[in-house]
Amino acid sequence: MTPAGRIVRGFLTYRAFVLACRTVLAVVLIVAATSKALDPGSAADEWGEAFQVGRSGGAVLVRFVIAVDYVLGALLVTGLWPRPVGLSALGLFSLFLGVSVVAWLGFVPLVRCHCFGPLEFGGHVGLPAFIRNLLLVVMSGTVAAHSLTDRENRAL
Repeated sequence: MTPAGRIVRGFLTYRAFVLACRTVLAVVLIVAATSKALDPGSAADEWGEAFQVGRSGGAVLVRFVIAVDYVLGALLVTGLWPRPVGLSALGLFSLFLGVSVVAWLGFVPLVRCHCFGPLEFGGHVGLPAFIRNLLLVVMSGTVAAHSLTDRENRAL
């Protein structure tokens, strides 16, 4: 195979990997939004207590996060606005990783936020949650990097 052929083949493989990352992230966000939407009262109680805004304030926060998760998931699937969506996904999953690390280190009490799966395994934040969250950050970083380097900035 010629060097140009290897470059084209590698680029197509990279684009397929980015598409797979976008799909996995979209599924995670849509499942997270659906799980919060199916039991908004539980999440509202937890969030209201954690942020000291009461149950009604927690309910508003939960509804906002459900909407953000659905919209971001749908935009990842469709490929619309790849730069802001890629950077938003990276920011969201990085924030979640940061919260899980801070909770893992014991600086904040554990809040069951009903986000992207349980933070705790066996009653405490553990390595499986950290690895899962790190993989989500790596995948969203891949999507964000692709959106910043793709010259045509088009959907895959």
